[in-house]
Amino acid sequence: MRTHGWAGDPPASDEEAVERIVDAAAACIDEVGARVDMAMVASSVGITRQTLYRYFAGRDALIAAATTRAGVPFVERLLRHLDEVRSEEPLVDAVLFCLDELPADRQLSVLFAPGSFNPSVVGEQSLAFTLAVLAELPGHGGVPAERRDLVVELVVRVLQSLLADPATATRDRGELRRLVEVALAGSRGC
Repeated sequence: MRTHGWAGDPPASDEEAVERIVDAAAACIDEVGARVDMAMVASSVGITRQTLYRYFAGRDALIAAATTRAGVPFVERLLRHLDEVRSEEPLVDAVLFCLDELPADRQLSVLFAPGSFNPSVVGEQSLAFTLAVLAELPGHGGVPAERRDLVVELVVRVLQSLLADPATATRDRGELRRLVEVALAGSRGC
């Protein structure tokens, strides 16, 4: 474990160090959104950037850690929504919920800033998280087990594309639903 810096209060373990760094990253995201950088997070924890890089390979890895933690309450809201609307197409309705809610979520919106591309969105950690979410959807979203990995990647890429385009927010809701339905039509093995 590294103990240099830490504003005079070194962590007791590497796990505590990572937790403090992720907490700081989340606070920085709340403060400045997608403009968060490694120097800002390091400064708020009281460590050097070099120390920060010992725990996180780069900004994308740090953002992924912070947003994965923020994803849990988001998924809980998503599942409540699907239950409330008694969705007959849970995967389509989940994507539409994400299109509505992700831009307003201060923590998660950093992944999908309009006009940007964040490679961690389609990274291993993100896809594993999304696969776990799919497993929670009613009937697994109607996706056969042998297609889940591919469908998860497709869903994440569709979300990333649509959220990165500011025009998505102005699209007709029915048209957007049809687009998502067509994009995911093959997910059921059709």
